Amino acid sequence: MRRARAPTSTARSSRLLFASNGHGEDSVAGRLVDRLRRLAPSDVELEAWAMVGAADAYVERDVPLVGTRNVLPSAGFATLSWRLLFRDLRAGWIDVHRRQWRDARAMRGRYDLVIAVGDVVPMLAAVVARTPFVFVGCAKSAYYGAGYGYTRFEKHLMRQYCTRCYPRDMRTAEELSQARIASSYLGNPMMDDLDGTGALRTLPNEGLVVACLPGSHADAEVNAAHILSLVSDAAPAWERDAPVAFIFAVAPRFNVERVWQSLPPEAGARWRREATRHPDGNGVALDLHLTSNISAQFLSGRFADVVRRARVAIGLAGTANEQAIGLGVPLVTFATSGVQGRRYLRMKMRYFGPAAMETRATGPALHDAVQRLARDETLRTRMLAEGRVRMGDPGASESIARDILAILAARRGLAT
Repeated sequence: MRRARAPTSTARSSRLLFASNGHGEDSVAGRLVDRLRRLAPSDVELEAWAMVGAADAYVERDVPLVGTRNVLPSAGFATLSWRLLFRDLRAGWIDVHRRQWRDARAMRGRYDLVIAVGDVVPMLAAVVARTPFVFVGCAKSAYYGAGYGYTRFEKHLMRQYCTRCYPRDMRTAEELSQARIASSYLGNPMMDDLDGTGALRTLPNEGLVVACLPGSHADAEVNAAHILSLVSDAAPAWERDAPVAFIFAVAPRFNVERVWQSLPPEAGARWRREATRHPDGNGVALDLHLTSNISAQFLSGRFADVVRRARVAIGLAGTANEQAIGLGVPLVTFATSGVQGRRYLRMKMRYFGPAAMETRATGPALHDAVQRLARDETLRTRMLAEGRVRMGDPGASESIARDILAILAARRGLAT
Protein backbone atom coordinates (compact mmCIF):
# COMPACT_ATOMS: atom_id res chain seq x y z
CA MET A 1 0.00 0.00 0.00
CA ARG A 2 1.49 3.32 -1.07
CA ARG A 3 2.01 5.75 1.78
CA ALA A 4 0.43 9.17 1.44
CA ARG A 5 2.91 11.95 0.57
CA ALA A 6 3.18 14.73 3.10
CA PRO A 7 1.62 17.93 1.77
CA THR A 8 4.10 20.37 0.31
CA SER A 9 4.14 23.76 2.02
CA THR A 10 2.88 26.50 -0.26
CA ALA A 11 3.40 29.29 2.23
CA ARG A 12 4.97 32.38 0.74
CA SER A 13 6.66 35.36 2.27
CA SER A 14 4.54 38.21 3.53
CA ARG A 15 5.21 41.43 1.68
CA LEU A 16 4.82 44.83 3.32
CA LEU A 17 4.98 48.12 1.48
CA PHE A 18 5.87 51.38 3.21
CA ALA A 19 4.25 54.32 1.38
CA SER A 20 5.27 57.77 2.62
CA ASN A 21 5.23 61.28 1.21
CA GLY A 22 8.04 63.49 2.50
CA HIS A 23 11.43 63.59 4.20
CA GLY A 24 10.01 63.61 7.73
CA GLU A 25 7.53 60.88 6.85
CA ASP A 26 10.33 58.77 5.36
CA SER A 27 12.27 59.18 8.61
CA VAL A 28 9.30 57.94 10.63
CA ALA A 29 8.94 54.99 8.26
CA GLY A 30 12.67 54.30 8.62
CA ARG A 31 12.31 53.93 12.39
CA LEU A 32 9.51 51.42 11.84
CA VAL A 33 11.67 49.56 9.32
CA ASP A 34 14.42 49.24 11.93
CA ARG A 35 12.04 47.71 14.49
CA LEU A 36 10.28 45.42 12.01
CA ARG A 37 13.57 44.03 10.76
CA ARG A 38 14.48 43.17 14.34
CA LEU A 39 11.09 41.80 15.36
CA ALA A 40 9.58 40.29 12.22
CA PRO A 41 9.90 36.65 11.10
CA SER A 42 12.46 36.02 8.39
CA ASP A 43 9.73 35.51 5.78
CA VAL A 44 8.49 39.12 5.98
CA GLU A 45 9.75 41.22 3.07
CA LEU A 46 9.82 45.03 3.12
CA GLU A 47 9.69 47.43 0.17
CA ALA A 48 9.14 51.17 0.08
CA TRP A 49 7.45 53.77 -2.06
CA ALA A 50 8.84 57.21 -1.22
CA MET A 51 6.12 59.19 -2.98
CA VAL A 52 7.77 62.58 -2.39
CA GLY A 53 11.47 63.43 -2.20
CA ALA A 54 14.82 61.70 -2.32
CA ALA A 55 14.00 58.60 -0.20
CA ASP A 56 17.18 59.03 1.89
CA ALA A 57 15.80 57.15 4.91
CA TYR A 58 15.07 54.10 2.78
CA VAL A 59 18.30 54.27 0.79
CA GLU A 60 20.33 54.39 4.02
CA ARG A 61 18.62 51.18 5.14
CA ASP A 62 18.86 49.38 1.77
CA VAL A 63 15.09 49.05 1.49
CA PRO A 64 14.11 48.21 -2.12
CA LEU A 65 12.30 51.16 -3.74
CA VAL A 66 9.28 50.96 -6.01
CA GLY A 67 6.97 53.46 -7.69
CA THR A 68 7.29 56.94 -9.18
CA ARG A 69 8.66 59.64 -6.88
CA ASN A 70 7.51 63.25 -6.79
CA VAL A 71 10.67 65.37 -6.86
CA LEU A 72 8.92 68.55 -7.99
CA PRO A 73 9.98 72.03 -6.75
CA SER A 74 7.38 72.31 -3.98
CA ALA A 75 8.53 69.05 -2.32
CA GLY A 76 4.89 68.18 -1.70
CA PHE A 77 3.77 71.62 -0.46
CA ALA A 78 2.01 72.75 -3.66
CA THR A 79 -1.38 73.07 -1.93
CA LEU A 80 0.00 75.79 0.37
CA SER A 81 0.85 78.31 -2.33
CA TRP A 82 -0.38 79.20 -5.81
CA ARG A 83 3.22 80.09 -6.68
CA LEU A 84 4.47 76.65 -5.69
CA LEU A 85 1.59 74.95 -7.47
CA PHE A 86 2.37 76.86 -10.67
CA ARG A 87 6.02 75.83 -10.45
CA ASP A 88 5.00 72.21 -9.99
CA LEU A 89 2.62 72.37 -12.94
CA ARG A 90 5.40 73.70 -15.15
CA ALA A 91 7.70 70.93 -13.93
CA GLY A 92 5.28 68.11 -14.78
CA TRP A 93 2.87 67.85 -11.83
CA ILE A 94 0.08 66.26 -13.87
CA ASP A 95 2.34 63.63 -15.43
CA VAL A 96 3.93 62.71 -12.06
CA HIS A 97 0.55 62.12 -10.43
CA ARG A 98 -0.76 60.25 -13.45
CA ARG A 99 2.21 57.88 -13.24
CA GLN A 100 1.76 57.46 -9.47
CA TRP A 101 -1.90 56.56 -9.99
CA ARG A 102 -0.86 54.02 -12.63
CA ASP A 103 1.79 52.58 -10.30
CA ALA A 104 -0.74 52.17 -7.48
CA ARG A 105 -3.12 50.26 -9.79
CA ALA A 106 -0.26 47.99 -10.87
CA MET A 107 0.43 47.09 -7.22
CA ARG A 108 -2.92 45.33 -6.77
CA GLY A 109 -2.36 41.90 -5.28
CA ARG A 110 1.35 42.44 -4.79
CA TYR A 111 1.42 43.23 -1.05
CA ASP A 112 -0.24 41.79 2.04
CA LEU A 113 -0.28 45.12 3.85
CA VAL A 114 0.58 48.75 3.15
CA ILE A 115 1.99 50.91 5.94
CA ALA A 116 0.88 54.40 4.90
CA VAL A 117 2.94 57.11 6.63
CA GLY A 118 2.04 60.79 6.33
CA ASP A 119 -1.32 62.04 5.15
CA VAL A 120 -4.02 61.35 2.58
CA VAL A 121 -1.61 60.71 -0.33
CA PRO A 122 -0.26 57.30 0.79
CA MET A 123 -3.73 56.37 2.04
CA LEU A 124 -5.15 56.98 -1.43
CA ALA A 125 -2.34 54.95 -2.97
CA ALA A 126 -3.28 51.98 -0.77
CA VAL A 127 -6.97 52.35 -1.65
CA VAL A 128 -6.19 52.48 -5.39
CA ALA A 129 -3.94 49.42 -4.94
CA ARG A 130 -6.88 47.66 -3.25
CA THR A 131 -4.56 46.57 -0.46
CA PRO A 132 -5.31 46.54 3.29
CA PHE A 133 -3.39 49.27 5.05
CA VAL A 134 -2.54 50.76 8.41
CA PHE A 135 -2.00 54.49 8.72
CA VAL A 136 0.70 56.24 10.75
CA GLY A 137 -0.62 59.79 10.95
CA CYS A 138 2.45 61.96 11.47
CA ALA A 139 1.35 64.98 9.40
CA LYS A 140 -1.95 66.12 10.94
CA SER A 141 -3.27 66.62 14.44
CA ALA A 142 -6.45 67.73 16.16
CA TYR A 143 -4.38 70.60 17.56
CA TYR A 144 -4.49 72.20 14.09
CA GLY A 145 -8.23 72.78 14.45
CA ALA A 146 -10.75 73.30 11.67
CA GLY A 147 -9.27 73.86 8.24
CA TYR A 148 -5.94 72.12 8.86
CA GLY A 149 -6.87 68.93 10.72
CA TYR A 150 -8.24 65.73 9.22
CA THR A 151 -11.01 66.42 6.70
CA ARG A 152 -14.28 64.53 6.38
CA PHE A 153 -12.91 62.81 3.28
CA GLU A 154 -9.77 61.65 5.11
CA LYS A 155 -11.85 60.36 8.01
CA HIS A 156 -14.05 58.51 5.50
CA LEU A 157 -10.99 56.78 4.03
CA MET A 158 -9.79 55.79 7.50
CA ARG A 159 -13.20 54.51 8.60
CA GLN A 160 -13.97 52.67 5.38
CA TYR A 161 -10.61 51.21 4.34
CA CYS A 162 -8.00 51.48 7.09
CA THR A 163 -7.28 48.49 9.34
CA ARG A 164 -5.73 50.57 12.11
CA CYS A 165 -4.73 54.23 12.53
CA TYR A 166 -1.87 55.37 14.74
CA PRO A 167 -2.43 59.08 15.48
CA ARG A 168 0.43 61.22 16.74
CA ASP A 169 -1.17 62.51 19.95
CA MET A 170 -3.93 61.67 22.41
CA ARG A 171 -6.21 64.53 21.39
CA THR A 172 -6.23 63.31 17.78
CA ALA A 173 -6.84 59.74 18.93
CA GLU A 174 -9.92 60.91 20.80
CA GLU A 175 -11.17 62.81 17.75
CA LEU A 176 -10.77 59.75 15.49
CA SER A 177 -12.42 57.49 18.04
CA GLN A 178 -15.44 59.79 18.13
CA ALA A 179 -15.58 59.49 14.33
CA ARG A 180 -15.80 55.66 14.69
CA ILE A 181 -12.32 55.10 13.28
CA ALA A 182 -10.24 52.15 14.51
CA SER A 183 -7.24 53.87 16.09
CA SER A 184 -4.64 53.25 18.77
CA TYR A 185 -2.51 55.93 20.36
CA LEU A 186 0.85 54.27 21.02
CA GLY A 187 2.97 57.42 21.15
CA ASN A 188 4.71 59.50 18.51
CA PRO A 189 7.48 57.80 16.48
CA MET A 190 8.89 61.23 15.62
CA MET A 191 10.29 61.32 19.15
CA ASP A 192 12.22 58.05 18.85
CA ASP A 193 15.99 57.77 18.30
CA LEU A 194 16.69 61.29 19.58
CA ASP A 195 19.03 60.41 22.43
CA GLY A 196 22.06 61.78 20.60
CA THR A 197 25.51 60.27 20.42
CA GLY A 198 27.01 62.19 23.31
CA ALA A 199 30.28 62.18 21.38
CA LEU A 200 30.18 65.65 19.87
CA ARG A 201 32.96 67.76 21.35
CA THR A 202 32.87 70.71 18.97
CA LEU A 203 30.02 72.56 20.68
CA PRO A 204 31.00 75.36 23.06
CA ASN A 205 30.91 74.77 26.81
CA GLU A 206 29.79 78.26 27.77
CA GLY A 207 27.57 81.04 26.54
CA LEU A 208 24.25 80.78 24.70
CA VAL A 209 23.85 77.94 22.19
CA VAL A 210 21.10 78.43 19.62
CA ALA A 211 20.09 75.47 17.45
CA CYS A 212 19.27 76.56 13.90
CA LEU A 213 17.01 74.24 11.88
CA PRO A 214 16.90 75.27 8.20
CA GLY A 215 14.92 72.21 7.08
CA SER A 216 15.61 69.45 4.59
CA HIS A 217 13.83 70.69 1.47
CA ALA A 218 15.23 72.52 -1.54
CA ASP A 219 15.13 75.85 0.28
CA ALA A 220 17.25 74.67 3.25
CA GLU A 221 20.38 76.53 2.17
CA VAL A 222 18.43 79.72 1.48
CA ASN A 223 16.79 79.42 4.90
CA ALA A 224 20.20 79.06 6.54
CA ALA A 225 21.48 82.14 4.71
CA HIS A 226 18.36 84.02 5.85
CA ILE A 227 19.13 83.24 9.50
CA LEU A 228 22.78 84.26 9.13
CA SER A 229 21.74 87.49 7.45
CA LEU A 230 19.28 88.39 10.23
CA VAL A 231 21.90 87.66 12.89
CA SER A 232 24.43 89.91 11.14
CA ASP A 233 21.80 92.67 10.89
CA ALA A 234 21.64 92.77 14.70
CA ALA A 235 25.34 92.16 15.35
CA PRO A 236 25.73 94.94 17.97
CA ALA A 237 22.85 93.53 20.02
CA TRP A 238 24.24 90.00 19.85
CA GLU A 239 27.69 91.28 20.82
CA ARG A 240 26.24 92.72 24.04
CA ASP A 241 24.96 89.21 24.88
CA ALA A 242 28.06 87.31 23.73
CA PRO A 243 29.28 84.65 23.63
CA VAL A 244 26.64 83.16 21.32
CA ALA A 245 26.99 80.09 19.09
CA PHE A 246 24.49 79.38 16.31
CA ILE A 247 24.69 75.66 15.51
CA PHE A 248 22.98 74.59 12.28
CA ALA A 249 21.77 70.98 12.27
CA VAL A 250 21.62 70.12 8.57
CA ALA A 251 20.63 67.14 6.42
CA PRO A 252 23.24 65.00 4.61
CA ARG A 253 22.47 66.58 1.22
CA PHE A 254 22.93 70.10 2.54
CA ASN A 255 25.17 72.23 0.28
CA VAL A 256 27.31 74.61 2.35
CA GLU A 257 28.56 76.43 -0.75
CA ARG A 258 25.00 77.36 -1.68
CA VAL A 259 24.56 79.02 1.72
CA TRP A 260 27.57 81.22 1.05
CA GLN A 261 26.26 82.08 -2.41
CA SER A 262 22.80 82.94 -1.01
CA LEU A 263 24.07 85.42 1.58
CA PRO A 264 23.44 89.09 0.75
CA PRO A 265 26.78 90.84 0.01
CA GLU A 266 26.70 92.89 3.22
CA ALA A 267 26.09 89.77 5.36
CA GLY A 268 28.75 87.82 3.49
CA ALA A 269 31.23 90.58 4.21
CA ARG A 270 30.48 90.45 7.94
CA TRP A 271 30.75 86.69 8.44
CA ARG A 272 34.33 85.39 8.37
CA ARG A 273 34.62 81.89 6.96
CA GLU A 274 36.96 79.35 8.51
CA ALA A 275 38.16 76.05 7.05
CA THR A 276 35.67 73.25 6.50
CA ARG A 277 36.37 70.25 8.72
CA HIS A 278 34.95 66.76 9.11
CA PRO A 279 34.46 66.05 12.83
CA ASP A 280 34.57 62.42 13.95
CA GLY A 281 34.76 61.35 10.30
CA ASN A 282 31.02 61.93 9.84
CA GLY A 283 29.29 64.85 8.19
CA VAL A 284 30.28 68.32 7.10
CA ALA A 285 31.26 71.12 9.45
CA LEU A 286 31.71 74.77 8.57
CA ASP A 287 32.82 77.41 11.04
CA LEU A 288 31.84 81.06 10.64
CA HIS A 289 32.59 84.02 12.89
CA LEU A 290 30.75 87.33 13.00
CA THR A 291 32.94 88.60 15.85
CA SER A 292 35.30 86.86 18.23
CA ASN A 293 32.31 86.03 20.45
CA ILE A 294 29.62 85.24 17.84
CA SER A 295 30.02 82.09 15.78
CA ALA A 296 28.06 79.77 13.53
CA GLN A 297 28.74 76.14 12.79
CA PHE A 298 27.10 73.70 10.36
CA LEU A 299 26.91 70.05 11.39
CA SER A 300 25.46 67.11 9.48
CA GLY A 301 24.16 64.00 11.22
CA ARG A 302 24.11 65.58 14.69
CA PHE A 303 20.52 66.80 15.04
CA ALA A 304 19.80 65.30 18.47
CA ASP A 305 23.17 66.38 19.88
CA VAL A 306 22.69 69.95 18.66
CA VAL A 307 19.11 70.36 19.89
CA ARG A 308 19.78 68.79 23.27
CA ARG A 309 22.73 71.16 23.80
CA ALA A 310 20.77 74.27 22.76
CA ARG A 311 18.82 76.60 25.02
CA VAL A 312 16.68 77.98 22.17
CA ALA A 313 15.98 76.85 18.60
CA ILE A 314 15.40 78.97 15.50
CA GLY A 315 13.36 76.73 13.25
CA LEU A 316 12.46 77.02 9.57
CA ALA A 317 11.89 73.27 9.24
CA GLY A 318 8.97 70.86 9.43
CA THR A 319 9.64 67.68 11.38
CA ALA A 320 12.76 69.11 13.04
CA ASN A 321 10.76 72.01 14.51
CA GLU A 322 8.28 69.58 16.02
CA GLN A 323 11.01 67.36 17.41
CA ALA A 324 12.64 70.39 19.01
CA ILE A 325 9.53 71.35 20.96
CA GLY A 326 9.06 67.69 21.87
CA LEU A 327 12.54 67.72 23.38
CA GLY A 328 11.58 70.74 25.45
CA VAL A 329 13.52 73.40 23.53
CA PRO A 330 11.65 76.71 23.05
CA LEU A 331 11.21 77.44 19.35
CA VAL A 332 11.36 80.75 17.46
CA THR A 333 10.11 80.76 13.89
CA PHE A 334 9.18 83.18 11.11
CA ALA A 335 7.78 83.09 7.58
CA THR A 336 10.21 82.61 4.72
CA SER A 337 10.16 83.24 0.99
CA GLY A 338 10.65 79.51 0.35
CA VAL A 339 8.42 76.49 0.78
CA GLN A 340 7.27 77.48 4.25
CA GLY A 341 5.70 80.84 3.67
CA ARG A 342 3.04 82.78 5.51
CA ARG A 343 0.23 80.24 5.03
CA TYR A 344 2.39 77.33 6.17
CA LEU A 345 3.53 79.20 9.25
CA ARG A 346 -0.05 80.17 10.15
CA MET A 347 -0.99 76.48 9.99
CA LYS A 348 1.99 75.34 12.08
CA MET A 349 1.48 77.97 14.77
CA ARG A 350 -2.01 76.60 15.34
CA TYR A 351 -0.35 73.29 16.10
CA PHE A 352 2.55 74.67 18.15
CA GLY A 353 0.35 76.93 20.26
CA PRO A 354 2.28 78.15 23.33
CA ALA A 355 5.22 75.81 22.53
CA ALA A 356 6.61 78.19 19.90
CA MET A 357 6.99 81.92 19.31
CA GLU A 358 6.47 83.58 15.94
CA THR A 359 8.49 86.70 15.20
CA ARG A 360 9.02 89.11 12.34
CA ALA A 361 11.82 88.33 9.91
CA THR A 362 14.08 91.18 11.01
CA GLY A 363 17.40 91.09 12.84
CA PRO A 364 16.27 93.01 15.95
CA ALA A 365 13.01 91.04 16.26
CA LEU A 366 14.82 87.70 16.03
CA HIS A 367 17.41 88.81 18.59
CA ASP A 368 14.77 89.96 21.06
CA ALA A 369 12.71 86.75 20.68
CA VAL A 370 15.72 84.48 21.22
CA GLN A 371 16.94 86.41 24.25
CA ARG A 372 13.49 86.46 25.83
CA LEU A 373 13.20 82.67 25.53
CA ALA A 374 16.72 82.20 26.83
CA ARG A 375 16.12 84.28 29.97
CA ASP A 376 12.44 83.96 30.93
CA GLU A 377 12.30 80.76 32.99
CA THR A 378 8.54 80.96 33.53
CA LEU A 379 7.94 81.20 29.79
CA ARG A 380 10.43 78.42 29.09
CA THR A 381 8.74 76.08 31.58
CA ARG A 382 5.33 76.67 30.00
CA MET A 383 6.65 76.12 26.47
CA LEU A 384 8.47 72.94 27.50
CA ALA A 385 5.30 71.46 28.97
CA GLU A 386 3.17 72.39 25.96
CA GLY A 387 5.69 70.94 23.52
CA ARG A 388 5.89 67.61 25.27
CA VAL A 389 2.11 67.29 25.48
CA ARG A 390 1.79 67.87 21.74
CA MET A 391 4.64 65.57 20.71
CA GLY A 392 4.33 62.78 23.28
CA ASP A 393 6.90 60.37 24.59
CA PRO A 394 9.39 58.13 22.76
CA GLY A 395 8.85 54.40 22.28
CA ALA A 396 6.06 54.49 19.71
CA SER A 397 8.06 52.90 16.87
CA GLU A 398 8.52 49.67 18.82
CA SER A 399 4.86 49.54 19.89
CA ILE A 400 3.54 50.28 16.40
CA ALA A 401 5.85 47.69 14.83
CA ARG A 402 4.61 45.02 17.25
CA ASP A 403 1.00 45.96 16.53
CA ILE A 404 1.60 45.77 12.77
CA LEU A 405 3.07 42.29 13.15
CA ALA A 406 0.06 41.21 15.21
CA ILE A 407 -2.27 42.48 12.47
CA LEU A 408 -0.20 40.70 9.83
CA ALA A 409 -0.26 37.45 11.82
CA ALA A 410 -4.02 37.67 12.17
CA ARG A 411 -4.44 38.24 8.45
CA ARG A 412 -2.17 35.29 7.65
CA GLY A 413 -4.20 33.12 10.01
CA LEU A 414 -7.40 34.05 8.22
CA ALA A 415 -5.80 33.25 4.87
CA THR A 416 -4.83 29.68 5.83
